[in-house]
Amino acid sequence: DKVYAVVGGFHISSLNEGLRVARRLSEIGVQLVSPCHCTRDDAKRGIKKVLGERYVENGVGWVFQEP
Repeated sequence: DKVYAVVGGFHISSLNEGLRVARRLSEIGVQLVSPCHCTRDDAKRGIKKVLGERYVENGVGWVFQEP
């Protein structure tokens, strides 16, 4: 089975870590990535740079619906 989305705290902090993680998630076919707690802003920027529209902001009370 393929993983469609990864949502949660990634526990990474640097731009380079974000880039590395995002590239790997892209390689394995993840379609949506939404980092939150324990993911620093620099790491989020790296993830967003690689994944573009597949990067989704989130926060308390947000709801994700399966496409």
